[in-house]
Amino acid sequence: MTRTARFLAVAAALATVAAVPAAASAKPVTYKGKTSGGHQITFKREGKRVWYISTMVPTICLPTNRIGEKPISGAEIFTPPGYEIVGKKITFEDLQDPALYYNDVTKHYETTIKKGRKGKLKGKLHLTFSFIVPTFPMPSMIYYSCVGKANFTAKPVKKR
Repeated sequence: MTRTARFLAVAAALATVAAVPAAASAKPVTYKGKTSGGHQITFKREGKRVWYISTMVPTICLPTNRIGEKPISGAEIFTPPGYEIVGKKITFEDLQDPALYYNDVTKHYETTIKKGRKGKLKGKLHLTFSFIVPTFPMPSMIYYSCVGKANFTAKPVKKR
């Protein structure tokens, strides 16, 4: 092997070794977009993992045990724990403070995120929870069951 060929082989090997840590330590990309309810959605993505989803979803809470009671509706906070994976349906449960009630509830999250065109991500957000409102005279109570859904599209935020 000639000296030039040996030098090129060593240089190529070193370039390959140097490129591996750079790819492994890629920084997360921030995404921003809109939901079908008109709210802003933000999250971070690194590879196939998505986390720190933060948005609001339109939600309605219906009374399940009393006819004639009024439903409660509004925008509910959607912040699932853990991370989601692009291309899979992921479900989580977490005890959190809701926007539509005064005490902690167990929220059931379901997210589906898919790749879109030109680096965009699109997906579906689904949220369910329930709570009990005590009424007078005791022990009368109203049971509410809540559902929130939204679709979204988000694109990477350009660095300035």
